[in-house]
Amino acid sequence: MLLLVNSCRKDKSQNLPLSKTELIAEAQSYFEDEVVNLPQLNDNNLRHKLNKTPLWDKAVIKKISLGNAVMVPIKFEEKIYSAPEGSSELSRLDQNSYLMIYKDKKQVTHMEWVTKSPYHTLNKKEKFVGTVVVEEWNGNFIKAFAYGPNKEIINLEPKEAVTFSKVSFTRSIICTTTALWGSVTVGPYTSLKFLGYEKLCENNNNPDDQGSGGEQCNNCNTEEEAINDDYITYYMDCNYDIDGTAIFNDDCQTCMEGNTGIEACPPPKEILDSVKNPCLKAQTSLALNAKTTIRTMLNNIFGGTVKFEDLDLIIKDTTSLASDIDAQMRRLSGIEYEISLNQNKLPNASKEYIVSTIYHEILHAFMESKLAKGSDGKYIIDQHQQMATDYVILMTEALQIAFPGLSNNEAWALSWGGLEKTPFYTTILTDAQRIQITSLNDKHKNKSAADKLGTYCN
Repeated sequence: MLLLVNSCRKDKSQNLPLSKTELIAEAQSYFEDEVVNLPQLNDNNLRHKLNKTPLWDKAVIKKISLGNAVMVPIKFEEKIYSAPEGSSELSRLDQNSYLMIYKDKKQVTHMEWVTKSPYHTLNKKEKFVGTVVVEEWNGNFIKAFAYGPNKEIINLEPKEAVTFSKVSFTRSIICTTTALWGSVTVGPYTSLKFLGYEKLCENNNNPDDQGSGGEQCNNCNTEEEAINDDYITYYMDCNYDIDGTAIFNDDCQTCMEGNTGIEACPPPKEILDSVKNPCLKAQTSLALNAKTTIRTMLNNIFGGTVKFEDLDLIIKDTTSLASDIDAQMRRLSGIEYEISLNQNKLPNASKEYIVSTIYHEILHAFMESKLAKGSDGKYIIDQHQQMATDYVILMTEALQIAFPGLSNNEAWALSWGGLEKTPFYTTILTDAQRIQITSLNDKHKNKSAADKLGTYCN
């Protein structure tokens, strides 16, 4: 038999108002006595499996509709990022998760684990748009809401959660899906790996309810709960200060002001386009102007707020490369990288092939700057193997944004170009797939071919 405590307790004593220190101490005592040992759920929700700890030394008191509430940041053992459906921005789970402990008008104590999923990076003055899930400490569902940009609020209930599964982000009118990404560390550097997702859908069974969506308070009888607006009063700035004033500057992708010690954007890094061939220059411009695509792609790879201009990057064309080399990247100094495009070869290829080549070399530059080296001076992870493992789907999406008419098969095949010597090319691809990749790439390499594919320069 499963005993559900549901984190609520009726206080018999009627004391005078407590000080901030006393309120936090009382909340911590309640948590340790009644909440921390709740039975673990056996479900597929990744968040419920994470080891987490309340940071009581950082707890604050905030006013909600029922009076004072103790709000406590949560630290997770792993770095986890979330991204709601329709959003290209990742946010740290620990920045948007907290405990809220409060008493209702009948002096019943409630403890709720609140998880916010904002649709975009928030500054303190911005209105919250996204989803909020309210659960017990062990993940037992209490209620959930979707907050719209025009103050609309929809009650939600859980539909499914999938861990370690590929997900298709299909947009839906009544459902919202949040993807979860884990932090993978290689030496001093960090990248991200897709871990799973959870879906919430509109609760049509209780259209007039204030968001129950599930069982509440199984072992006590209460008539008062925090209202939906109470859950978005908690704010942690980009510097991880509760109610802090630091802001995230989109122009330079930097957390600044507040307690950061940074008052202005750092000087931008330089991207120098030194390409002279008209055809190659036009495709280089297309790749460089697709900053949103590139930035999103690199953020998904490396985590944090990597900006396309984080490195000094020189792109040029040359006639000195061997006839079997489309392009190459080399490191000139600590932060300066050079990409050379084969002027004798690439102008004869399709525009799609040229841009895929540029994307390929840009990823080499960023991996050169991010991946750790062993004591022998060699990279712990081979760059082409890393591309084949994690980045093919990202390059595929980037190509289809740059060329909306490009088919899925062609974008996928072009993304595999240059990765033929990786172990994954022979282990996870079938013979038919390898033949298809070679065939489609060949049809994008020669504008004189009768069976050519793609668009070409004059």
